[in-house]
Amino acid sequence: MSVPACPNGKSEYVYQDQARLIFPECAYEWNYIEAAKETMLQIKDSNRVLLETGNKTLFIKDLKVKGSPQLVKISTKAVIKRIYETQFTN
Repeated sequence: MSVPACPNGKSEYVYQDQARLIFPECAYEWNYIEAAKETMLQIKDSNRVLLETGNKTLFIKDLKVKGSPQLVKISTKAVIKRIYETQFTN
């Protein structure tokens, strides 16, 4: 099992009690699931808007037209079905 180091930096030994990690040397308890949600990677679009599950988005691509100096834009609509989270597991 891969566990994080003590946030206080005083203990290298740890044991897990349900959703909490307990560091016995420094008597620190830490809920790593809530901490992981706070530091979770946030995915944003080009306008810096946070993307979430269920949002609708538009993918745009520029296409070059042979013999023309202009670009043609093509787009596809999509719904975000899932954004993955990582958690520590046994």
